[in-house]
Amino acid sequence: MAMAQLDRRLDSLLAELGARLGGSTGAAIFLGADDGDDTDALAQLLVDAGLLLPAEPAGAMICDGCERICTMPVEVAPPIDGIPARAFIICDKREDIGRVGIEPARLRRWIFSYPLLARALAQALKTDRAPDEEGTGQRYQLGKVRFRRKAIPFMLARSAESIRGDAGVTIVLDERPDQPAPGFCVGLTQAVYFRNGRLVLGLNTLRTAVASRRFGDSSVALEVRFEFGEVLLLDRIEGGSRKIAAPAFQSQTYQVFQLLYDNPEHIFTTTELQKRTAIKALKTLHKFPENLNFRGNLKKLFFEVSQQAIRFRREVTLAQLAAHRIDVKTLI
Repeated sequence: MAMAQLDRRLDSLLAELGARLGGSTGAAIFLGADDGDDTDALAQLLVDAGLLLPAEPAGAMICDGCERICTMPVEVAPPIDGIPARAFIICDKREDIGRVGIEPARLRRWIFSYPLLARALAQALKTDRAPDEEGTGQRYQLGKVRFRRKAIPFMLARSAESIRGDAGVTIVLDERPDQPAPGFCVGLTQAVYFRNGRLVLGLNTLRTAVASRRFGDSSVALEVRFEFGEVLLLDRIEGGSRKIAAPAFQSQTYQVFQLLYDNPEHIFTTTELQKRTAIKALKTLHKFPENLNFRGNLKKLFFEVSQQAIRFRREVTLAQLAAHRIDVKTLI
């Protein structure tokens, strides 16, 4: 079998196992040697990748003694006098069949389970800790992975319905695209796949998922507060703050900013500001943010301003930072 064809067969088998496990009610399923062509050889590569473990031989299987396709218990005769062990089915459905011989190799089985898969994914992702089961076997916390200096939590889930809304990036077993998901999820064989018979990460897919998470994250990253006469910039993600400005009490800058701060997102014109503050000297608002040391990216994030109108926002989300490619560390 050519290597590219082998990789496709391995990807297909992994996707099938993931769908079967995702659709089951238990924490593990079995793969049998009779489940498909070349299963024995493919299973060994999955064992090498840490995705399968050898299991006890099958105790029952489909009998091919006739066209009825019955599932029957398997009897095993131990080796004796140099004769190897023999496996067979005793048919009790028809009098003309009796004993049906079974190749022992057909009884081989492997186990595919949530704990095993979670451990293999955590190792492939190089997470910061061992995976932990969460809830009633519906999810596994895999740990955090660093992408562009940001630690992103990864999770393994049975299906899109079992994803938590606050999850980071979730790898789902049931890859049906018609299911809604509250978080950012990728299918099992999108997150990992085989190349030259080895399990590798789908880095492009994972990077896209991480980027999508950032562009959709409405968590507050930065906040401006005006307290005790000081304008403070707060980092709501990592903690910490710094003073931006301290306008003189009841000065023009102080009064205008107090009004903007008390009315975030409101668009004020110079005319409205003059009426609300009783300041007649207001002619242009273009330089007002700079007077409070809001320059560059700080001005872009917290102010929209022209000569005759201004709007101030108190908070900036992670999604807004991601869209403008701004790192919090450059501002605090």
